[in-house]
Amino acid sequence: MDARKYNFDHILCPTDFSETAGIALEHAAYLSAKFGAKLTIINIRDSFSEYRILQEYGIPGREDKDYFNHVGQKLEDLAADIRSRYNIVVNTACKAGKINVEISKFVKENQVSDVVIGMHGIKGRDPYFMGGNAYKIVTTTQVPVLQVDKHATTPNYKTIVLPIDSSFHTREKVPYATALAQKYGAEIKIIVLQTSRDEEIREHVQKVQYQVEKFIQDHGVAFSTTVRSSDNLADDTLEFADEVNADLVIIMSEQEKTFKGLFLGPYAQQLVNISTRPVLTVPPKVHMVMKGVSV
Repeated sequence: MDARKYNFDHILCPTDFSETAGIALEHAAYLSAKFGAKLTIINIRDSFSEYRILQEYGIPGREDKDYFNHVGQKLEDLAADIRSRYNIVVNTACKAGKINVEISKFVKENQVSDVVIGMHGIKGRDPYFMGGNAYKIVTTTQVPVLQVDKHATTPNYKTIVLPIDSSFHTREKVPYATALAQKYGAEIKIIVLQTSRDEEIREHVQKVQYQVEKFIQDHGVAFSTTVRSSDNLADDTLEFADEVNADLVIIMSEQEKTFKGLFLGPYAQQLVNISTRPVLTVPPKVHMVMKGVSV
């Protein structure tokens, strides 16, 4: 498998014009510039975002033309600013409907390769993209989703955390991590999380570790590996990310298990809910095989 295949060529960045969405847009623009990608900034009009935008930005009326004219101009202002600073192609779109449904539809109809979203929206951890919307976007778009918290002010990723465990799809995020590390000149920090006491499972994870290390090394990317026993993948991943001061964490969207059973929620949801670092969630593709290495 060649990491160069994993090109981020059309980035979609939804916005509600909040501070967090603005930070996410910087990450999306920087990513687009690194990969020479097209960027689309989109606003989805639903009852929640309409109410917030009417309140926050003083749109005089609730008519469709009032909303779309005002929001359309705000989107164009954002696009013009990004074009001038990053020298990339930037388009805009404004849709109405359920946020996750409209984003998923736009992704399919416009060959979007990746979505970048702000994690917590206008009002802290209240809805816009947090909770149901964020997780629905991750699980329904079938493209990688980069979720950015308001604290993630640095879009230039130099340290990428890559957790490896016993789950079936754990290796599928490796080419994405490698492609990003190549473009950003980053180092990958592999954290191997052993969640089972069964010796056969632990040996399997160790073999996966060797595969991952070989793949990254073959692509000329700097890396280091740490191995730990784990009872909670999300907590242990984020603890390690704090230790190495990670700029980005890359995970799969599948549900994870530990020796003690299932998480209270899926690994991706639990990790994203508590992370203040950018998290790239990659959807599994069963057919994906790492070329040149096998267990």
